[in-house]
Amino acid sequence: IDSVLRISQIAVPHLEKTKGAIVNVSSIAKSALDQITVQMAGSLAKKGIRVNSVKHRQGMKKLVLSSSPPYRRASHVLAGYKCCVCKVVFQIILFLADRSQSEILVGHIVTADGGLTLKGVL
Repeated sequence: IDSVLRISQIAVPHLEKTKGAIVNVSSIAKSALDQITVQMAGSLAKKGIRVNSVKHRQGMKKLVLSSSPPYRRASHVLAGYKCCVCKVVFQIILFLADRSQSEILVGHIVTADGGLTLKGVL
């Protein structure tokens, strides 16, 4: 959590100029980042920065992001870092990061777990 806060603090000046977005990613097993997301969203909204989060279940099929289409944009967003993320979670991250698609979403935690956290469903 400290690294999320530190990286976000460093990015704020650039995100403020570009009206960018922060998309936190966490596991359904850990909820501390949910509160951080909501607090950050409240404090950064006045600067035009949207903050949202994606929670996913661990063990989902992984997809290595690369510089080939359609993942070129994500590689740019992730500043060249190679990482593994479920394809569905990746698509949600792109959606939340794109102001033209999700401008109205601020402070939301999207749970992408296939219904795992719903009682009695799975």
